[in-house]
Amino acid sequence: MFWRNNARIKNLTVENLIGSFSNPGGGTDFWLDPTNGNDSNNGFSRKRAFKTFAVAYAALTDGKNDRLFYIAGEESISLATGITWAKSYTHFIGVCSPVGVGNRARFFAGAALATLVTISGSGCVFSNLSFFNGYADVAALGAVKVTGGRNYFENVRIAGMGSTTQDVANAYSLELNAAEENVFKNCVIGLDTIDRGAATNSEIRFDTGSSRNTFEDCFIYALINANTHVLALVVDAAGVDRYTRFKNCEFMSLSGNNAIPMLSAFTLPTSMTTAYITLDNRCTAVDIADWEVNNRGKVYTASPDAGTAGTGCGISQVI
Repeated sequence: MFWRNNARIKNLTVENLIGSFSNPGGGTDFWLDPTNGNDSNNGFSRKRAFKTFAVAYAALTDGKNDRLFYIAGEESISLATGITWAKSYTHFIGVCSPVGVGNRARFFAGAALATLVTISGSGCVFSNLSFFNGYADVAALGAVKVTGGRNYFENVRIAGMGSTTQDVANAYSLELNAAEENVFKNCVIGLDTIDRGAATNSEIRFDTGSSRNTFEDCFIYALINANTHVLALVVDAAGVDRYTRFKNCEFMSLSGNNAIPMLSAFTLPTSMTTAYITLDNRCTAVDIADWEVNNRGKVYTASPDAGTAGTGCGISQVI
């Protein structure tokens, strides 16, 4: 009897099952189920889940730590218009196996969306989700753009340029634009099914003084047919501010028969001021010739082969 009384189902929470986060600040929980939901429901439980994202998002209250749980199933969410997540201190969690690549709490572009998802709110948590922009149109530039601050992303898959038509200048998987103090933990950024060519684009794009952002335990990768593609690009001298940190991240370049090594993981402009990019000694680069081939003196790594002292260029040893 003692065991039964202490194994109440209310203690078996979604947080326990998928490794999400506690919510001591309160707020209301809502549920989204594209397969079995109904927009006439109130969204307060799995059995009363909403069906469409727009209705579910409208139910959230800015600043109240409300949470939206996306129940993965046979149906994914295809967007005819881009999402803007503008409500601060609201949180979005996918209820599915936390596999990273292949995550089934998915969003796709169903039209030529310049950006699939724009996150302008601050203090939000995004966990166990997948965002993919593969619409065959040159105007469909990216998957996720972050303009807010102090957001936390865990086990989120972010993939842009999912069609060869999207291999154009300024395209990206993830863009940080004036984004401050965000953390990406155990995220997968990029794609290995569509070749990246010679256009000036990247998997991560930094613009407008993005500052103090951290990537930890992330996998950043691309399939290339031109060695000039890079995994991270800083748009101009003011693209990043203060610092950007990469901790225990893996950078990978893939090509047919491994025939085309990527020249540089990063592309930086000249005259960057008050800005550094650091990679700890657990960061790994695969089939990439240099961390930062132009030696701008702004990328620092503690790897055994760190390049010329003071410049922070170089590459981890490939064994």
